[in-house]
Amino acid sequence: MTAQTISQKYQHKQKKKDKNKPIKKTMSSLVRSSAHSESKDSSWPPRSLIPVGILGGTGLVGRMLARSLCEHPFLCCGPIVGSSRSAGQLFQNVWLEKETALETHYGTELWKGDRQFPSALIDTKVVDIDGLIELGCRVVISAVAPRLGFLEDKLTEAGITVISISPYKRQEGALCVLEANFNELHSRLTTSLNEHFTKTNGKLVITPSNTLNTSNTLNMGEEAAPQPSMLPLVKSPNCVCCGTSTVLSGLFSIFGPMENVSVTTFQSLSGRGDSKYPSELVVGNVYPLRSTKEPTESLICEELAHVLGTKLINGRNSLSVAAYRVSVQRGHLIDLRIRFSDLEQRKKFIECGDDVEKKKMLMEEIYMQLEQWTPLLDSVSGNVDVLKEHLPSVPVHPIMCSREEGAPRPKSHHLCKETEHTNGYQVTVGNVGINDGPYDLVLTLVVDNLVKGALGAALQLLEYTLMVTKARE
Repeated sequence: MTAQTISQKYQHKQKKKDKNKPIKKTMSSLVRSSAHSESKDSSWPPRSLIPVGILGGTGLVGRMLARSLCEHPFLCCGPIVGSSRSAGQLFQNVWLEKETALETHYGTELWKGDRQFPSALIDTKVVDIDGLIELGCRVVISAVAPRLGFLEDKLTEAGITVISISPYKRQEGALCVLEANFNELHSRLTTSLNEHFTKTNGKLVITPSNTLNTSNTLNMGEEAAPQPSMLPLVKSPNCVCCGTSTVLSGLFSIFGPMENVSVTTFQSLSGRGDSKYPSELVVGNVYPLRSTKEPTESLICEELAHVLGTKLINGRNSLSVAAYRVSVQRGHLIDLRIRFSDLEQRKKFIECGDDVEKKKMLMEEIYMQLEQWTPLLDSVSGNVDVLKEHLPSVPVHPIMCSREEGAPRPKSHHLCKETEHTNGYQVTVGNVGINDGPYDLVLTLVVDNLVKGALGAALQLLEYTLMVTKARE
């Protein structure tokens, strides 16, 4: 059988729709043209766009994700799932209402509302979870609060593939930052696919997400009931972990395992989404999180330890985390302090002593090696065309470095170069120091918490999941 993605095969086997049948306004024009057309061949990227539903689509991350999907080369925006309050409303109205509320709450000097609503979604209405399932959407990105995480279970039980940035069941799912531990995700995906093909005698079986639409079933009888998704629940960690694990993995490729890592975060208010802090606590202020009800520090520790694995000599005990919210709209600034475990590697730092020139030379060497690090490119045998074709949201070089004084800064440096992929996917490193007390290396990084730390990480994981599935078929 010719290799195709799950979604391609799903679309290829659909019966032709009645062209005169009214089209539901709960899906965008991009989705309608995709969902009602047949894949023309087995080429990649597919000629028909793959619709991706968004669970939590009316939230801050969900809104930006919807716009990003409208610009994707082989994905498009599927059903937007919101709360019971927003279901049935025009997505555009909900978008503008929420953006205005944030701007009013924090003040226009701090917060600039995002009113760039995508024209492709003008007629789109918000649906509830059952509406998404009934529409037959096969792939969903979830950005719901953990208290609503049970909805992800409902989707996977209906046979829908879910990529999630929600804290819900992160330690149970396939937790991954591509630059840090894509091998682990690859193993989980191939194991699940092998089990599926073993059970089905080498056939790809995709059951419908709604029992009414039996025409979407492959290699099964007309009365087949929905089965759980063949793929594991794929999870992206918290936004700090996405940026920090990328940089620490880059440093691991240079200096090897780390004995101690101190992480201090200065996290922007958009990391809270539409859940607003009292303005008097955070506007023009710094808000420590350790004594609050937010388990931010413990989550960062647990998820960094999981994603980095053996890169940390003592696992979670190698980490110390302090977290603060700051009066910035977007972009997290993170201070990292690292002590490596390999004595031969540590000698490079020790030999610098207090010699300023030697320190400058070592710092420049570190900058250059981080900029040249290409973990995902190496995974496709160095073929840039393959990487860009299958993983268009993955930069060839995930880290960029700033040598300027007083950099990086969240407002100035959280967006990546316009010449390489989509803005916000790279992590910016700067402010490097050598031999600071017990630490060999200190540095500052800035990560776009809404892109690389959230929607972009989910898109990267989805693209990788589709690539692995295509290869296995």
